Amino acid sequence: MRWFILCFILACTFFLSDAFADSEAEKAGAPKLPVKEITVFKDGHALILHEGEATPVNGWVATDEVPEPVLGTLTAFTSTEGAKLEMVKAGFRDVEKLEPCTSLSELLRANAGKDVILTVALGEGRTRQISGVLQEIPEKEVQQKKEIYPQGSRQYYDRYLGRYVYTDPQVSEDKTLVRANYVGIQTDRSTSYVLIKDIAGVEVTGVTGDLVREKKRGRELALKVSGAAGNVKVGYTYLQKGIRWIPSYRVVRSGKSKVKVSLSATVVNDIIDLEEVKCHLVVGVPNFLMKDQLSPLALKEFMGKLSSYFYSGRGRGQGSSYGMLYNAMMSQSGAFGSRSEGEGRQGGSEVEAMSGQVEDLFLYHRDGLTLKKGERATFKIFEIEASCEDIYAWDLPALPPTEMMRHFSSDRQRQLAGHLYKTRVIHKIRIKNDSKFPFTTGPAMIFDGDKVLGQDMITYTSSGNDVDLPITAAVDVNARKSEKEIGRTHNISIRGYTYAKVEVEGTLTIKNFKKESVKLFIRRTLFGKAQSESGKVTFIHFLEELEDPSANYFRGSYYGSRWWSGWPSWYWGVNTVSRVEWETTLEPGAEKEFKYKYEYYYR
Repeated sequence: MRWFILCFILACTFFLSDAFADSEAEKAGAPKLPVKEITVFKDGHALILHEGEATPVNGWVATDEVPEPVLGTLTAFTSTEGAKLEMVKAGFRDVEKLEPCTSLSELLRANAGKDVILTVALGEGRTRQISGVLQEIPEKEVQQKKEIYPQGSRQYYDRYLGRYVYTDPQVSEDKTLVRANYVGIQTDRSTSYVLIKDIAGVEVTGVTGDLVREKKRGRELALKVSGAAGNVKVGYTYLQKGIRWIPSYRVVRSGKSKVKVSLSATVVNDIIDLEEVKCHLVVGVPNFLMKDQLSPLALKEFMGKLSSYFYSGRGRGQGSSYGMLYNAMMSQSGAFGSRSEGEGRQGGSEVEAMSGQVEDLFLYHRDGLTLKKGERATFKIFEIEASCEDIYAWDLPALPPTEMMRHFSSDRQRQLAGHLYKTRVIHKIRIKNDSKFPFTTGPAMIFDGDKVLGQDMITYTSSGNDVDLPITAAVDVNARKSEKEIGRTHNISIRGYTYAKVEVEGTLTIKNFKKESVKLFIRRTLFGKAQSESGKVTFIHFLEELEDPSANYFRGSYYGSRWWSGWPSWYWGVNTVSRVEWETTLEPGAEKEFKYKYEYYYR
């Protein structure tokens, strides 16, 4: 029996000491564990590291700086010798703060227990005064249900309710503090109760209280550390959405074969104050499997609302320029060109010192970044000189066969014709990345000296590779296309169905009206099997053509969300997509023709 009592006492002692430790962790002042380092990705996620010194209270270090990490990404640590991190927990605690009074109700609460004279309105301009000791305003906690609509919830009109409602609302239950709408005045003989809304004036005897004690429920992250005698150095890292960087280039021609390329970064911070932190800007496409799933330690059901800079262009229209820019930068599109065998020219000691590589991700570094929550900042990352050459590209997309046009509405036919009408020979500059670090995908302003030439997109370019940067339409390099049907064979049987084989011959004619020779690249894509004596012919899958960058102008017409609706189901079973390419130099005043043939089947 004695052993049972002893064990019971020890168990109670252990339980009470643990409960005491918890309560002490809650009562302890929350230490600040500042951000020391961030690694920022272009998709809006950032790996954030907090670290600082703190004095454990009963083994616990508690902070009110609770992040909203992606599931499975929060890791805590201690770097104090001999110390060991035992546990990390998140919870809520009530915190009382003194705040200035901003309403009559708060003023009455701040002066409870004092002698006051209340002026009470009786209506029709009449008032009366009540003097006595001001009582506390009664209050209690009530459980309230609240509907929360996660990001992506859609509205629909409910005919039975007669209003718009959201799909799949989430219900949460919260404790809410409710205060009475009246206040009591204690006199010598009785207590009078007055509605707060009827009080027209308050006169306080003595010093007036102008600060009210507000109780707020806050989140808390607590780290349990053992083996530490005094202060310990603790920290934690996590991945969270809310900080991103947006690259932008300035390309200045400094000669016929030289350009200066400078890269600037715009950092958008919507989640936390940064003070003299070490910053890494990542070039590459990260793979975060749980990026849309919050960790339970966030103590939230849904991600906090961020600005539009952290979301794709879906809400703005699939064809919007914002959406295309976002998708292009997130996809990290690569430029495929000749790769030099050598290491390339040095990028400069300053650039090398601030750059590094981890596996397939490249990092630009910047020390001492200070940026408050809600602020944005732009700064230069590097400036290099690179070699370049002028090229002229004519990219002709695939046209639906004549027989297919009846499947498209008149509006879609006009859209298609408008897009195809805009296809012109484009003057580009081919820039050689001579540095030891890559170019990341981003918009580029192009200058010739101090004169603006235009703006386009630099795609991801590895060290030693080339990237083609469009400048403008080449008005002095005239191009025209002509096609004619040269044969049609009927009653061809394929797998039990009867088809007609249509043969087409095409000619591309280009004349150079410039005073210097031009380097010319031509690409013609065709719905059918092509052949050409002078050009290089390749066959591709129609889905590859759908995703090809040259087909961007088809988005919203017959490519895109309605792509399948305009094509018979049998079409791609008997036809292919071909691509014919030519590369040549055109002297001043010269004219050249480029011929090809192709055939397709139609049922």
